[in-house]
Amino acid sequence: MAYKYEKVNQKLLVPQIEDQLIMYIQQEQIEPGAKLPSEYK
Repeated sequence: MAYKYEKVNQKLLVPQIEDQLIMYIQQEQIEPGAKLPSEYK
């Protein structure tokens, strides 16, 4: 999954990363308590 971040003036980086994590968890159907893969994966 490629991550694309907008310019800082448009949206802060933290909310962008949060949105990406939520989308990843929903798409991969991560179970509660499961570990997320490292950022290198």
